[in-house]
Amino acid sequence: MSEVQQAASGSNAQQRGLFLLFQLGDERYACDVADVVEVLSVPALRPLAGMPDWVAGIFVHDDQVVPVLDLCALTLGRPARRQTSTRLLLSRYGRDGQQGSAAMAQSSAPLFGVLVERATATLRCGVHEFSQHGLEQREKDYLGPVRRDERGLLQRVSIQRLLTEEAHRLLFPADKLLALTPSAAGETLS
Repeated sequence: MSEVQQAASGSNAQQRGLFLLFQLGDERYACDVADVVEVLSVPALRPLAGMPDWVAGIFVHDDQVVPVLDLCALTLGRPARRQTSTRLLLSRYGRDGQQGSAAMAQSSAPLFGVLVERATATLRCGVHEFSQHGLEQREKDYLGPVRRDERGLLQRVSIQRLLTEEAHRLLFPADKLLALTPSAAGETLS
C-alpha cells in the first residue's frame, strides 16, 4: 500500500465511529460508544421521591451511588419497558464542558446511567453519514443529526447533552459526588 493510500485509509478510519443502536418506542437511535463507559443489564433501582419521572432512581456501582435517567420518560413521557433488551448505559459526567472522550478519560468524573430500550446492536459507519435535518429541537438538544438507511432514519443522541441545567442540579448538586462511606448511617442501597 502506498503512503498516500495509507494516509487516506487512516483519515477514513478517523472519521468512522462505532455507535450503539437502541429504540425509543418504534424509532431508532444511536449513541457514540465513546460516551459509554459500560453497558449493563438493568439493576434494581431505588426510586427517589420528589424527582421528575425521567429520574429512574439510583443504584450502587463500584461503591458509587449512580443516578439513572430514563431516556424514554424524558423523550416520550413514559418509562422504559423492562425487557431483556432494555439496558443501562453508564457514562461519566463531563465537568466544565468536557464531553465524549474527554469526560471518559477523567476517571474521577461522576458516573450516571441512562436507561434505553432495545439496545441490541452496534453500527460502524462514517460520522459524516449523519446529517443535520434542518429542524431545531431546543428543548431536546440531545437529539442530533440523522442517517438514512434501508430501514429508514436513525437519529444520533448525545449522552452528555442529556444533562441539562435542571438535570445537573438534581443529579450533581454543588458538584458533590454521591459516594458510600462507612459513616453513612449503616444504610445500604439496593
